[in-house]
Amino acid sequence: MYLCKMTNQQIIDNMNQKRSGTLMETLDIQYTSIDKDILRGKMPVSSKHLQPAGILHGGATLSLAETIGSAASNIFIDNPSEYIAVGQEIAANHLKSISGGYVYAEAKFLHKGRSSHVLEIRVTDDNEKLISFVKMTNVIISRKKETNRILMSFAWIREPGKKSIVFSLREKNDGDFYFAPFDGHLIQLSISETIIKNCDQWVKSNLKLTSLPKINLNNSHSKSDYLKLVQKALSSCKNNALEKVVLSRTKAHKLGSASPVEMFNKLCDQYPLASVYMILIDGFTLWIGATPECLMELNGNNFRTMSLAATRPINYDGKWGIKEEEEQQLVTRDIVQMLDALGCQNIIIGDLKTLAAGPVEHLCSLIEAFHPLKNALKTARSLHPTPAVGGLPRAQSKAFILQHENYNRSFYSGYFGWQKDTRSIFYVNLRCMELGNNGILSYAGAGITSKSKPEDEWDETEEKLKTLHRVITE
Repeated sequence: MYLCKMTNQQIIDNMNQKRSGTLMETLDIQYTSIDKDILRGKMPVSSKHLQPAGILHGGATLSLAETIGSAASNIFIDNPSEYIAVGQEIAANHLKSISGGYVYAEAKFLHKGRSSHVLEIRVTDDNEKLISFVKMTNVIISRKKETNRILMSFAWIREPGKKSIVFSLREKNDGDFYFAPFDGHLIQLSISETIIKNCDQWVKSNLKLTSLPKINLNNSHSKSDYLKLVQKALSSCKNNALEKVVLSRTKAHKLGSASPVEMFNKLCDQYPLASVYMILIDGFTLWIGATPECLMELNGNNFRTMSLAATRPINYDGKWGIKEEEEQQLVTRDIVQMLDALGCQNIIIGDLKTLAAGPVEHLCSLIEAFHPLKNALKTARSLHPTPAVGGLPRAQSKAFILQHENYNRSFYSGYFGWQKDTRSIFYVNLRCMELGNNGILSYAGAGITSKSKPEDEWDETEEKLKTLHRVITE
């Protein structure tokens, strides 16, 4: 993905989203800002960054410096579609030691030629005192010399009751296909071709698992950690700081015998009423899922969305509980208020129904309205994150998640969608898996309210994860 087509903030968001499963994530390195020919980043100094003497390890400092220096060359390189910068030599002078706080790296060019870049990277502490001075040389090579790097960007979609289609995608800042993380920069691409026949064969010929990035193959939470997290959320709900918050977790899997195409087809069979998807953007991991939640659909001025909440096993014998009914009412109320604020008119709430989603079912109400603005992307951004993936109030629940959930959701609980002719459709990225070249992460969450029981919420996520596990292994 050629970063020169983005704004500075979009570049920072894009690069930080790619840290998962890399040394950057291990050392908590972050890109922070860009100026003309300058890139900055930071890294905390914690126990894992120290040498036995209790001071910052020089290798950690060099990792920060090389990360920022290498990225600076690739951001500011001429003709990024044809060339890439790779590290050739690095040298450092460590001038001062610290044992806590943050260190900050700033990369500037000393030389910027056609075949090489030479940069100085100054590493400072919280008081702007110089810790290390680093000099780095990067060589500029043709992308044609790379092997198995460039992947075809595409989206394979099967909507309920429809045949699957594949969108071949190319980069374009004002494109008509959208892929957004839970928190971060929206990626826009252009649909260059629509494939309607032999979709599985097209995907097989264009997808190479070995070319995907690596992912961090660790479960995000142990059971005890998740129960403690739920208890913390439960206290916030009982204290009226939150009405609802959705807490998620991941489970790591080794690559099994099932191919991505086989996983997609299994999800189509097991989730006939869900929208099944496989999305690959060059430079990112592969995402496969079966979402029951439509974020919104707009046909001309005719607007449609859904209020989705509560989970229980499929064909459960008995009525929904008070906790589940109240949760669904909270979600419906919030969506109606948001639509009213967006200027929608003639809002109609459909009957409350039970919606099957594979091995589980949810409470669901369809909501329709007249949308006067016809601005689908603006509306989708306003509706995200929905109460089904974030909580209520929206801002407070999202802040709770970012502060306490303690892992990067990436594209899980974000959204994807496209605009074609007069129709705009967006779905929430749920019931999903993230595939890298070294394994798979499956994602699941549960909605916490004042009536939640921590063990029940853990069991809910377990059931959702088991379904994905069967798709991966069977």
